[in-house]
Amino acid sequence: MFTIVSYATEAAGTAISSEQAAQTGNMSFMVMMVVLILVCFVLPGYMDKKQRKKMNAMLDAMKIGDEVRMTCGIVGKVFQIKEDEVVIKTGPDRTAITFTKSAVAVVLTKHEDKESK
Repeated sequence: MFTIVSYATEAAGTAISSEQAAQTGNMSFMVMMVVLILVCFVLPGYMDKKQRKKMNAMLDAMKIGDEVRMTCGIVGKVFQIKEDEVVIKTGPDRTAITFTKSAVAVVLTKHEDKESK
């Protein structure tokens, strides 16, 4: 008689344990999904913000006479800087072409910092 009650108690205890294990597994899955979603949405936004900040600093440091490469591959010297536009002169006949500032891919001219001297 004692053995039957003992088995029944163990079986009930096992059922509760497996229920708790299932709930714990579900919670673990939910936590992992939340972390994954955060990584997928927050991290790229942070990286993009960092890259945009670096690009804005490069464009702000751009001066007349700097050599630049545009996103389309054209290389030329900055002739005029307007609020949102850049006029570059390129080619042997120094043709002037107007681009938006966002079309500048790289400023090729290196500037020396006054603080480093």
